[in-house]
Amino acid sequence: MNLTKESLMPYLQNESGVLNIERIAEELMADWPLSPAQRRKRLIAKLNQIPGCFRGNEHNYVYLPRFRTGAKILQPFPQDHSSEEELAPVIWLPELAALWNPNFPQTLPAVCELTDGTREEVQWHPYGRISAMSPGLNRWLKRVADEGANAVEVTCVDGEQNLYSVKPTTLDACDRSEANKIIRTAAHDILTHHRRAIHVMELAAELLARGMYHTQCAPLPVIYTLFLPPVLVQYRWNEVAPMPKLPRVLGELMQQRQREVEMDSQMFSWGGGFWRDSGGMLMPEMPPPTPIEPFRGNYRLVMTLDHHRVSRTVDISAGATFYDLHCLIQSLFDWDNDHLWVFSFSRRPGDPTASIGPDEVDDLLASAYDLTLGEILEQGQTFHYVFDFGDWWVVTIRAKTLMRGTIARDPVIVERKGEAPPQYPDFEDDY
Repeated sequence: MNLTKESLMPYLQNESGVLNIERIAEELMADWPLSPAQRRKRLIAKLNQIPGCFRGNEHNYVYLPRFRTGAKILQPFPQDHSSEEELAPVIWLPELAALWNPNFPQTLPAVCELTDGTREEVQWHPYGRISAMSPGLNRWLKRVADEGANAVEVTCVDGEQNLYSVKPTTLDACDRSEANKIIRTAAHDILTHHRRAIHVMELAAELLARGMYHTQCAPLPVIYTLFLPPVLVQYRWNEVAPMPKLPRVLGELMQQRQREVEMDSQMFSWGGGFWRDSGGMLMPEMPPPTPIEPFRGNYRLVMTLDHHRVSRTVDISAGATFYDLHCLIQSLFDWDNDHLWVFSFSRRPGDPTASIGPDEVDDLLASAYDLTLGEILEQGQTFHYVFDFGDWWVVTIRAKTLMRGTIARDPVIVERKGEAPPQYPDFEDDY
């Protein structure tokens, strides 16, 4: 028997829309001369080809057109809804887009039952997934916003018929903290499993498939919950990825920077093309990060020049800035301080989005003139110093020891190994 969409659909369209992989593999593939692991792999490959079918958890797949029934999404309003005739364009959430149109051939438009008894339709652009609301829905949204609502709650009444109820609410209508925590953890698990950046729409669909929106109290938008301290993700160009392992202060700086650049600059307009300035999405203020007490004392740093048997070990005050460390490295390796440089905390040395450096370098997390070593470095911390973006000199630095007590006035060279190569070997060989 061949695995086909037709043979699998009766299982997908069961009462709940949940398919147990192990059970179905045993029922449909019992006579196949394959091991259980091979059957499972073959079945999963076929399920991944069926539109609307998503991985739920380790053992289940779900068919969203049926499974989404009962799911509940909170859709906040824009901050500015001062338009006289209609609500300023709503920044539709990716999780609501996943609920309304879960990536399968959709012949029925999403039909929304409003609290005044009317029904309105929502259409989706096949490429940008941009909503096209009816004038009646827009007028209703404006009216409930004027009456005090700052969000609507969208509940799927019948997934196969694409029917939803929409009612006005407020962000603080219930305690959403537990739901926020659950969805934040699930989203991070999904991103960690993928080990790559994924589109925010894909993340929303996988959360929906895991049942994260079948809750009594709908959580706040997933992007917002992921940006709660401590930051868990990077967001760029409608994609999310796990945050690289950074010192806590740099993680907070990255969070702040992305929140300012992305979230406050309409990061939720992920569909693109339909956003007009209305002050951004109405969201609760982010809680401030917990203050960090900087280390006071001295560091023993081991600096190794990549691709050379050259290293320097120094003791330096935790109160020194990263600019001070830059000047020290220039002296230790006999360089002329005539090119740009950064201290990189990424796996990719030189990545400015996870780096500290001079103001002349764009997209840095922070200025090297402001941050001290004691605010960033932890025992065993490894990072990179990149000098001259053409010749690309890289020094790997490890904070070997944290020494409390008397603070060194000046750096002390503890050990030298090898002679530093000339900065311009070709130039010097010509003379």
